[in-house]
Amino acid sequence: MHTVFPRLTYYKLLISGIIGNFVAKPAFPGKDSNSLPSIFDSKLKDEANGEIDLKAYRGKKILIVNTASRCSFTRQYKDLQQLQDTYKSSLVILAFPCNDFGKQEKENDAGIAKFCEVNFGITFRVMKKIGIRLNAQSTLYNWLTNPTQNGWNRRLPQWNFWKYLLDENGRLIACLPSAVEPGSKLMHSLLNA
Repeated sequence: MHTVFPRLTYYKLLISGIIGNFVAKPAFPGKDSNSLPSIFDSKLKDEANGEIDLKAYRGKKILIVNTASRCSFTRQYKDLQQLQDTYKSSLVILAFPCNDFGKQEKENDAGIAKFCEVNFGITFRVMKKIGIRLNAQSTLYNWLTNPTQNGWNRRLPQWNFWKYLLDENGRLIACLPSAVEPGSKLMHSLLNA
């Protein structure tokens, strides 16, 4: 007899089976973490084209999320804001709008910022719209997906709301697929570690 799992159970089983491939801290062979390029050397642009120096976030965990306004995962904005509110003294969330996955972010930077504020009350940083796969890859996502830069991960986002978590020293400690909810036990355990 064939058992049909409810959709949520299916995703939980899928994630639990693959999550070990996304959460790791292995050293890149032949490199120690102190010899890797630092993420804190990066400067980014916010939605108003202002420069953000990542050094300002040293000592806090950083959650980097590629986002889109017209995606089935867009509801995660609400949970990301709750995460920011819960961990405001120890976490910085940076949202990077991107139109590379399903063309689901057609707004300009000002429109995206307004959408986030009006619909979700977002107080975390919404950055300048970037390219990850289709356009020229940003230097940030080059660092996040290049093991010679970050020490272990080569996974590009596969869809919107893919998450990368950095520890207080700027080391990449997790690469999480879209289906991992911001309010999940896994996310809380990573943030409390």
